[in-house]
Amino acid sequence: MYLNEHLSASKYISSKIPDRIRQNVQQNYRSGSRHPPYFIYGGHGSGKSILLSHIYTQLTGWFEHIKVHRVIRYASATPRSAYNLELLRVICQQLAIILNIPEGYLPKDASFDPLYINNWFQNLLKHCEDLHNEILFLFIDDLHRLNPLDCDIVAALSWLPISLPWNVFLVVSTTVPIDSLKLTPMQKERFKYSDYFFDLSLEQNETIVRKVDSSQSFEEYVNNIFNAMEQRFGQKGFSKLAIYITCSEYGLTETEFLELLMPTQDSDALIDTNEGGFNFSTFRTARNEMRALLREKLMSGKLLIVWRHSICSEITKVRYMTPDISRAVHSEIVNLFFPPDSEESDEISSAQNSRKSSIQTQHDDNVTQIITLGPDISYSIRHVEESWHHLIKSDDTKKLKEIAVCNFDFLLAAVQTVSISYLRCLIEHVRCYILDRDIELVYYTIRKSSDVLTRDPMQLGAQLISWLKSVAAHEGPQALLSVTVQSATAWCDGYTVPLLVPLTGWLPVPLPSQIRCMTVPGPGPVRCIEVSPSKQHLILSPKVGDPQLWHIMSNSLVHTFKGHSGPVTYMKVQWQYLLTASEDTSVIVWDMQTLAMKLRLCEHIAPVTCCTLALDNKYLITSSEDSSIIVALFESGKVITKIDPHRGPVTAIHVAIPSEVLGSSSHDGTVCLWSLDNFALLNCIQLPHPVLNFQISCDSIFLLAYCEDNGLYLRALATGTELHALKGHKSKVSSLQAI
Repeated sequence: MYLNEHLSASKYISSKIPDRIRQNVQQNYRSGSRHPPYFIYGGHGSGKSILLSHIYTQLTGWFEHIKVHRVIRYASATPRSAYNLELLRVICQQLAIILNIPEGYLPKDASFDPLYINNWFQNLLKHCEDLHNEILFLFIDDLHRLNPLDCDIVAALSWLPISLPWNVFLVVSTTVPIDSLKLTPMQKERFKYSDYFFDLSLEQNETIVRKVDSSQSFEEYVNNIFNAMEQRFGQKGFSKLAIYITCSEYGLTETEFLELLMPTQDSDALIDTNEGGFNFSTFRTARNEMRALLREKLMSGKLLIVWRHSICSEITKVRYMTPDISRAVHSEIVNLFFPPDSEESDEISSAQNSRKSSIQTQHDDNVTQIITLGPDISYSIRHVEESWHHLIKSDDTKKLKEIAVCNFDFLLAAVQTVSISYLRCLIEHVRCYILDRDIELVYYTIRKSSDVLTRDPMQLGAQLISWLKSVAAHEGPQALLSVTVQSATAWCDGYTVPLLVPLTGWLPVPLPSQIRCMTVPGPGPVRCIEVSPSKQHLILSPKVGDPQLWHIMSNSLVHTFKGHSGPVTYMKVQWQYLLTASEDTSVIVWDMQTLAMKLRLCEHIAPVTCCTLALDNKYLITSSEDSSIIVALFESGKVITKIDPHRGPVTAIHVAIPSEVLGSSSHDGTVCLWSLDNFALLNCIQLPHPVLNFQISCDSIFLLAYCEDNGLYLRALATGTELHALKGHKSKVSSLQAI
């Protein structure tokens, strides 16, 4: 479809690249030389795709009496070409069909595991090398749009060969420079050879394509169309349409767009595009006027509307979208696929809800499983391909788990309608955004079951039962994974073909000891670390520099908290706030929702050692090396009182939540306890050595102090009675936590 679109547009005028590639291909073929792939690099609207399509059609005339095989793939055009693993699987199966391998398009020992797929691809290329009078061309457009996942080996694109057989040629295009692609260092070096790398911005690689207006850049051309559409339909109406198109992953149907754009509250109201509403007529008119920017593509039996150029999405995001708008739109699309429960659905009896969740139906491409999620809701291939993207981006993790990633019927629909490799990529994609134990358990279950499910996808239920039954038994019948196992068991009971289903679970929990290893570049070692309120980010404070917010699963820097002029000595997350204390004698409170500074307190004359919130965020309490403790109002920063109980630097302060008691430790060898009602001294516990840190148990009964002699001392909090002295550490204790 994409190929025919580029060819029918007839935008190709001239280029020196096809002749250069033809000469190089013919030379390599005649000499039997191995060679790297051909890379075509250029910006938006530079003609990469048109050039690729032109070469695809012309290359059959480059050889006489030689059979030419051609395979072309457009990255991220469909779910099957959006991930390295799935794209490579499809290419391998296409090559197996082209080469007419005796064992068929799927080997008997096949496994949709990344390592196996990579080796399978290499073996197929070797098989091509033994062919005579046959030549194979592979084309991949927009290579940079492939989603890199954790399951990718070494680097996301490490599967790209640096040396191809004499009769196999690979031509790829990219908007991203080679150095920015996820390639190995050796690949980057080899792919830059002048005879194989074509930068369209260079004069010797000049490619001329037919443009509507040659006097303006492609970005200006798109912006002008956007301006014209705003004039015609109003900014509110056109921006709403453009945002919906941008937020869709693979496109929405005309019916889905109209459900989102047509107001349904008042059937008698006038539908005005200036107010953001569209009817059948105005929507069709808008599509016609935007036809230069829109593409209609047929995918899984549906005609979907998408942007023709990725730059349209980039411009839409700049002009109309904010994070809040994006979340709201994705939530609307989620409700389109999964309508909220009506009042009638709330009255469904518990007996009906406890029925088995799946019943076997026809295995067509549109619907494989019908389940009881709500009125008239069934899992279709549209749910498998599109809906879960919006569940991720709407920030509704609970709903994502319940109706998608941890839902047995959704998992089964993904395996049946696409493949086990796609399901693996799907969950891996979710893991790029979310760290969650349930998702990790499902992912590693699918990962360990890849070999079995490649041969027989209908074993999904049995595999989930085998790996997760012990987890379900431990968590109880109401837990999410327990429901998943119950659904799998019910489906297996209702399946008519014999299945091997375990009645007991004996396999260990499919979780590795290490889920994620983060690499954080910086000026030095990390001094403090905290987990964000969302549990999806880490806040790191280097020994030198500002605190940083890192997303755990993507290992990406999200934000740097700039405000301190000296190194941060202490960090603490409480509720939605981050507290940071510094050697510059200040304490800053950050709002973790907006990442903005809420309060700065500068009342000490020496480096601040600790800080905490107390009494439901009424007070901000800080301690310092100047031996003082300051209590201030959290909302205004007004100082309520200053306490000077210690004769040495205060090393730590903690609040015992149930008893509302403040504790402070110092180099003077004491731990003092204070009432938060009137800040009166309740008790002073003497330790044998200077106290470096301490913790109070959650029931406010015990106090655990860490002293300068590297010893841990357990005391009764109320009386200070010595209970135990714990000694055994050979080096300095770096962290202390009482549970």
